[in-house]
Amino acid sequence: MKLPTAKNLLSSAAKVAAPYLPPALSARLLPRQKAATSSGGGSLTLRDMTHELGRGGLNVVGDYVYEEWLEELQGARGMAMYREMNDNCPTLGGINLTIGSLVRQVTWDAEAVKPDNPGFVSEQVHADDADFLRDNMTGMPEESWDEVIDDAMTMIPFGYALLEDCFYKRDDGRIGWLKMPGRAQESIERWNWDERGLATHAYQISPDTYDEIEIPLDKCTHFRTTGRKGNPEGRSCYRNAYPAHQFQKRLQVIEAIGIERDAAGIPKIGVPEDLFLPGATADQIAILNVFKSIATGIHRDEHEGLVMPIGYDDNGKDKYTFELVSSGGSRQININEVIVRYDWDKARAFMAKFVMLGQTAVGAKSLADTDTNLFFVILGAWLKNIQQTFNRQSVPRLFRLNGITDRPLPKVVSGDIESRDLGPVADALLKLVQAGMPVFPSKDNKTEDALMRMADVPWTPEGGLVN
Repeated sequence: MKLPTAKNLLSSAAKVAAPYLPPALSARLLPRQKAATSSGGGSLTLRDMTHELGRGGLNVVGDYVYEEWLEELQGARGMAMYREMNDNCPTLGGINLTIGSLVRQVTWDAEAVKPDNPGFVSEQVHADDADFLRDNMTGMPEESWDEVIDDAMTMIPFGYALLEDCFYKRDDGRIGWLKMPGRAQESIERWNWDERGLATHAYQISPDTYDEIEIPLDKCTHFRTTGRKGNPEGRSCYRNAYPAHQFQKRLQVIEAIGIERDAAGIPKIGVPEDLFLPGATADQIAILNVFKSIATGIHRDEHEGLVMPIGYDDNGKDKYTFELVSSGGSRQININEVIVRYDWDKARAFMAKFVMLGQTAVGAKSLADTDTNLFFVILGAWLKNIQQTFNRQSVPRLFRLNGITDRPLPKVVSGDIESRDLGPVADALLKLVQAGMPVFPSKDNKTEDALMRMADVPWTPEGGLVN
């Protein structure tokens, strides 16, 4: 009789246990099936073509994400580390403050559905929808729109931001936004997943009661810096700055200790040689340890002071001596240069090298302008991310609660984060006119309107400049 192999036994056990295991785990245990193939593409049915076969490939064990390969940056522990970087690092904190200040200056509005949009109903209906959305954005009773955007922008240091949509019944009988409070990333412990491997719930550990709170993502506005692998935790923009931050912290401690030792001197205590001999008694070893502690623990501060025993050997010399040994000269390695280099590494992680301007003699104005423009492009991309998330999650949820599901919806839109230089635009328009291209007046005043918005000049097509 032929005995079954270990592989066959494992496969049989997996088939028996599969119905009782989570889908993600049973899929790993069962043997892989070959996908349907065809030479001419005719063997696959419509159901095959419309059915999702693959998975994002996110590394999930149980309800926890293990996509990060550094243990100290996994889960809530990683979120706490990113908060420490944001709170303690002047470079990262300054960049984050710059981002927050620039975003605070951006104007937000509700844009009505355009007539060329499929499903357009009427200008009045869509104008009313936009007014309703705008009223919710500016009239939340318990939170301002700027505070909502502040919470959304926390995805930059943490990789994602989770805002819970809270509603209330307005005086006009409609359902509106009460507030959109953020949920601290370091308090989110784990996630729940559906059969497709997509996150459906977040589990938060309440900091005050330590109770576990289940938060459905269908009730949240979930911002992520990246959607790679469907990871609900995104990827922190501080991630590439983490190695530089860790090495810089160590060097700063070494630098501070070195400065203190150079200024005050290295403590040197002389004790009888008997304390070092192999035959030293327990009392002698204890005395030696006391003086070791004194030598390594003495510092110049308001509590400084030293009490030493007085004792003499047979020759009348002091048994115990204390002195400060000064540094012999400058170090071969300039620690400050290395620390500054790590600051540059952090700035490069954000493409925000302009924050280092003036600290070194390196760089040109043209290069600074290029770096600044690139940084604004990145900020614009993040604002676009925020707009798309609102329009994909929050806005449909708001209108669905008010029974509106049968027509296109207005959109949350943001203004420009950077005021543009009209000089190059004016030069280009002048050359176009000189070449014979008709520019003004444009159809529906679209060109004029775009130019006035770029210049931040109040203007209406009917009345021109507004005084």
